[in-house]
Amino acid sequence: MNIDNSTDQPVSMFDGIKTIPNAVTLVRLLCLPLFLWILFGLENQHLAAWVLGGIGATDWVDGYLARRLDQTSEFGKIFDPTVDRILFFVGIVALMIDGSVPLWFALIALIREVLVAAMMVIATFVFKMDRFDVTWWGKTAAFLLMFTFPGFLMGESDMPIADAFSIAAWILGIPGLVLSVYTAVAYVPLVVRGVRSGQRAGGISSTQQSQLVKAATVREMEIPSHLRYSADHEWVARNDDGTVRIGITDYAQDALGDVVFADLPAVDDRFEGGAMCGEVESTKSVSEIYSPLAGVVVAVNTAVQDDPSLLNSDPYGDGWMIELRVDDPSMIDQLLDADGYRSLTGE
Repeated sequence: MNIDNSTDQPVSMFDGIKTIPNAVTLVRLLCLPLFLWILFGLENQHLAAWVLGGIGATDWVDGYLARRLDQTSEFGKIFDPTVDRILFFVGIVALMIDGSVPLWFALIALIREVLVAAMMVIATFVFKMDRFDVTWWGKTAAFLLMFTFPGFLMGESDMPIADAFSIAAWILGIPGLVLSVYTAVAYVPLVVRGVRSGQRAGGISSTQQSQLVKAATVREMEIPSHLRYSADHEWVARNDDGTVRIGITDYAQDALGDVVFADLPAVDDRFEGGAMCGEVESTKSVSEIYSPLAGVVVAVNTAVQDDPSLLNSDPYGDGWMIELRVDDPSMIDQLLDADGYRSLTGE
């Protein structure tokens, strides 16, 4: 597993501001005046709908690039969601003025966004809430609505298949709106929990806590003595049936940060020793997983694919990744023992 062992962290929100993901977010924001000019200046609903749809469809790009290019920044964590809300607010209001979206539908979506935004701002800046990630249902609701509103606008245009866009907008819009309201209610207990957590930490955010802890002390990493280890930070455990179980070490998961995605091989895939056999994506970066031994995959831990956070919470237990039938069992003893791995990591 390729790991950046540097421990330097941004000390200011504006450190790392000049990144490709932030540039993408800025371009999306600059498309907003273009959308308004096309809609009200040119009075071209068809073209305006395509621009609005493009702005919504690229919502995931900046976050994806931040993880892929390892360019996550404190500024981006604030800039991206702020721009998303600006685009959403202005877009809905513009469509209400244009009369291309049902007023009741737009008002529910708008009121929901205002209430959630106000709740987050007050909880974060007044009550020092410990920030949390958007839920999967919240992302799904946002995704559906991002295509719903351009669909309503397209349905009011003079294009030949305008009616089809109207139908599609309702098909996406109703579940999107219901999910949107549901997630707004579901965020309340998460906010309460985040406020309590932040207050227990003296008003320090989770990111700041992590930086202070790393600056003050280094947690002693768990390195079980019965396992073998690779220089790429994978561990190997012998099974009773002669196969081996493989995962990433405590040191590796700590360096990665919160893991959000795991791409594992399929059963019967074959790998040579040192070959890439998977990939994990965290809030910090994307890292490759290497097979410590040559062999054939006999089992894959689908639980990790469903819940990648297991790699953080239980790397030597429920967070195991694959099992191999190794070509040469004697090669297991050629891997590092616990003392050797401890020397490698400096633990």
